[in-house]
Amino acid sequence: MESVYTQWIVQMGRLLSRLVREYNARRHRTIAMRSVDVTPATSARLLSTVYKSVKIAALAQFRVEDTVRVSKYKTLFAKGYTPNWTTEVFRIAKVQRTNPVTYLLEDSRGNPISGGFYEHELLRARNPDFYLVTSRRLHGSSLPQENIKVRNREK
Repeated sequence: MESVYTQWIVQMGRLLSRLVREYNARRHRTIAMRSVDVTPATSARLLSTVYKSVKIAALAQFRVEDTVRVSKYKTLFAKGYTPNWTTEVFRIAKVQRTNPVTYLLEDSRGNPISGGFYEHELLRARNPDFYLVTSRRLHGSSLPQENIKVRNREK
């Protein structure tokens, strides 16, 4: 039993070495030459050939310290009249030059928010000092109506 296993291991070793030798002797499309022909002198040229088509991330739409709101995730049957953006305003802590660009956020107290956000998930908060207040007014004997007012925090 042990001799059969040993023979199988030896046979697989020969097969594997032959496969590697044949693979290295073939011309590769990416580097336009055979692997056995690569030398330290040609390696710099090959690196520029392989990585010439790598896209650089686009310019960031937001900057560090910009105030933004985050989009809310809605499911298929979510109410359409609920807000699409958070009422809380966040600050951009770091712009990550990934492809596509991602942003790390922190809340108003400076605590980091876990995870990164894409540009399409953020909305620039033009007036971060304004927030929504709902008040109810009674009109005669009808049910209360909700009115949304915008108030300034500084006043």
